[in-house]
Amino acid sequence: MATATLASTGTMGGTCASCSHLECIAARQIAAEPCRLCRRPIGFVPFYSEPDAKVHADCLENELAKKLKAGLPQTQVKFLTVEETAELLRVEPETIRNWVSQNRIPFRKAGAKTLFLLEEILEWTMPANKRPRRTRLLATR
Repeated sequence: MATATLASTGTMGGTCASCSHLECIAARQIAAEPCRLCRRPIGFVPFYSEPDAKVHADCLENELAKKLKAGLPQTQVKFLTVEETAELLRVEPETIRNWVSQNRIPFRKAGAKTLFLLEEILEWTMPANKRPRRTRLLATR
């Protein structure tokens, strides 16, 4: 799921305020669609395009951060299958398999079975600048 941004109305290379250019019409229609989470129009800010809806980048990042904070206790480990991961990320299982073969997604192998650690997948979906820093304990003498 990649993030996208529509150009602002009237900007260089952006949409015209009211014209019949197909690109401008499509951009205005997308900008008017409601966010899946907050229900406000997408507008001309960064957003994620999902199979059935659009969602503001900030809304999705906040939702994922809440899930990470309120998520599983640190001692509990939850592994997901390819199908469960695909459902969570709203993509096809074949997309997940492609990402695994390209090493684009964190995964584990248990024999021939591919598994995904839920916490790693949630963290992987967050932008790099919003990911929590992992701390490592250092041995002292």
